[in-house]
Amino acid sequence: MTARPPRAAARSKAAPQAAGASEGAEARAIVLPEALDNAAAAPLLDALRAARGGPLTLEAGGVRRLGGRCAQVLVSAALSWRADGAELRIEAPSTEFSEALRLLGFTPDGLAASGGKAS
Repeated sequence: MTARPPRAAARSKAAPQAAGASEGAEARAIVLPEALDNAAAAPLLDALRAARGGPLTLEAGGVRRLGGRCAQVLVSAALSWRADGAELRIEAPSTEFSEALRLLGFTPDGLAASGGKAS
């Protein structure tokens, strides 16, 4: 018997929650879920795609687990925000989030994009 992929409803429990505009009309915030595991990768990617084009804050204080797939999504987002010249901030990262990034060779500050165009 093969394993079934999780249903959309099951994955929605791990989906990031958009906090809406926090500063001005274009600023957005996404509250990252506790478990950034394989099930959270697609909803995270969808939330980031929807937020692209303007400043974004990722609220990482509640993250307890960060898997490789979500780390890849976050690194890709950081590169996209830099290329767009938009600001990407990681707010109040949990110790677990920071440590998982460190083990993968990154830091929360290293993922952040300042909003200036990359040259």
